[in-house]
Amino acid sequence: MASGKRTRFGARAPARFESGPNMTPLVDVVMVILIFLMLVGSFATQELILQQKAGLFSVASSSARPPDPNQVPDEPIIVRVDPTADGGYIVRADNIQATSGTVLHDQMKAQFENLIRIGKDQTKIAVVVQPSGDVAYGQLIEVYEAVLKAGFEKVSFATPR
Repeated sequence: MASGKRTRFGARAPARFESGPNMTPLVDVVMVILIFLMLVGSFATQELILQQKAGLFSVASSSARPPDPNQVPDEPIIVRVDPTADGGYIVRADNIQATSGTVLHDQMKAQFENLIRIGKDQTKIAVVVQPSGDVAYGQLIEVYEAVLKAGFEKVSFATPR
């Protein structure tokens, strides 16, 4: 008779097959790595302009030309939003200072038209709205809408100061 495992009543027990390695530890490790990368990514700071120490063109290349010295690099316009003592807000950027959405719209539109007039590409002009921690969300939306209505297409938010 074959030597197999028998149950209490003499019937054969069903055979158990190993289906391969246990995947649970692998899934656990992958999840931990994923969470780690998500956390590291959320704590990383944003660099607006990367500093480059290498040359802009290769010496060995005959087709390389130095950059145009009159060309201004595309830097974003930083719009800082701070609360005032009376519950309002004040917006400051380069030569702009406004306390309402309509005034901000007019000043940003004038700056947008100046940038277009000097030859900037409309799609490359970026605006970064940087609020302080005490500004109300409704006021930020008002600033955001004023900048969009002025003609800027690339508007983003920075973390509160």
